[in-house]
Amino acid sequence: MLAAKKIILISLAFLLSFGCKLDVPTNSTPELNLINGLVALLTGNPLFGKKTVNTGTVTTTGTPTGSGTGTASTFTIGGTVSGLTGTVVLQNNSGNNLSISASGNFTFTTAIVSGSTYNVTVLTQPSGQTCTVSSGTGTATANVASVSVVCVANSGTWTVAGNLLEVRPDGGATATLLNNDKVLITGGYINNSSTVLSSAELFEPSTGQSVSIGNMNSPRVFHSATLLSNGKVLLAGGSANLSGGTINTSELFDPSNNSFTNSGNLNTSRNIHSATLLQNNNVLIIGGQTFANASGTNTAEIYNVSTGTFSTTGSMSVNRYYHSSILLNNGKVLVIGGVSQSTTYKSTEVYDPQAGTFQGYGNMNSQRMWPFTVKLSDTKFLIVGGSSIAAYTTFLSSVEILDSSNATFTLAGNMNVARLISAANLLSNNKVLVIGGNDGTNNLSTSELYDVSAGTFSNSGSMSISRGYNAKSVTLSSGKVLVFLGNTNSKIVEIYTP
Repeated sequence: MLAAKKIILISLAFLLSFGCKLDVPTNSTPELNLINGLVALLTGNPLFGKKTVNTGTVTTTGTPTGSGTGTASTFTIGGTVSGLTGTVVLQNNSGNNLSISASGNFTFTTAIVSGSTYNVTVLTQPSGQTCTVSSGTGTATANVASVSVVCVANSGTWTVAGNLLEVRPDGGATATLLNNDKVLITGGYINNSSTVLSSAELFEPSTGQSVSIGNMNSPRVFHSATLLSNGKVLLAGGSANLSGGTINTSELFDPSNNSFTNSGNLNTSRNIHSATLLQNNNVLIIGGQTFANASGTNTAEIYNVSTGTFSTTGSMSVNRYYHSSILLNNGKVLVIGGVSQSTTYKSTEVYDPQAGTFQGYGNMNSQRMWPFTVKLSDTKFLIVGGSSIAAYTTFLSSVEILDSSNATFTLAGNMNVARLISAANLLSNNKVLVIGGNDGTNNLSTSELYDVSAGTFSNSGSMSISRGYNAKSVTLSSGKVLVFLGNTNSKIVEIYTP
């Protein structure tokens, strides 16, 4: 009995010393009297501080942030919305949706367990606005009220312009703006099928209608389409199936009668190559993958418009595919980045048509597979996004400006999100519209405007559908931008009005 009392006394002293409340029943026994006496002694002892004795059970005096009744504490996630004029739908952790129709404070209805992560994103943008989330990710150790959602008016508008006749999924079809402002769509493949398309259609922006113009002479995917100075379109190479085979044929589309005519054969069959119209109106075909070599080829050849034949020319220093090529003001052609199996390049090479040779030109600041290049002026070019790793694991938000007057590459800002295979167009206001692409996880519906003079990006609204790999865009004579393809399940064509 004495031993038990000692244990009780020691335990009570310990609990009370840490500020615990103690409920003592009112019925009297010798043991309870002993406890009451000890409590009275300890609560008047300055060593322990004043204690509180209530009826109930032993509890702590502090109240934990969040809630909990014998289970892990939970915390609410919220913040503020500003600038909102419509309705935005936010989402936390890809499942807890919250519709908001006015600026002010918000809190998601579902709390999350202490120590778990939160990720607040915009699920649906308000009409005519783009909302951007900041401080939207973290680990909850208390109630969160620091998420910021800022909504701004879009600087341009997106509207649906019409529909194509066929769905041509993420990869491999072409869209070429003709001199009459119509757009030629060729090839691609059928979704969830190994069938490559030979069909072609002509989209008329003024009516939003697309009409069938028959078939190419060969099915083609991952081919090139180049508008020639005579108004015809050269379609070269590509694959006739999705099993990896490449073809060496070419054909010409004549818009005067909407016909396809076979032309000469490439010396090397290839796909995912580049094709650049030279100042002498011939076409330079560079690199790509070949049926014989999955690491690509370093070869190049020239299509002679007058004779309809291809001839070999000099070779690059390395094999390249998923690169870009641009015509410089001096008539030379710059080849940018690309990949060869597991190697992604930051190097560039320049082709001299007079000498028929390539030589090193300099390095970008980042390795870039599938960069998109936009001509800003006679000597400056914007290089957008891409992937720095051939395994598609590191997508880039950075952009660079090439100054061809001194062969320098300068980092020139970052997009709001990383984008691979995004389309980009120079607008009449000297800004660059960047469209869709893939951020490494999802195909994107968003667009951004690059202010060349400020070196900054701003949101420019969202398309009605996401457009990832192989989205194509053309700038019409009106200054509006038409966007095609890039979506696995949709025929929708959209137009951007600056």
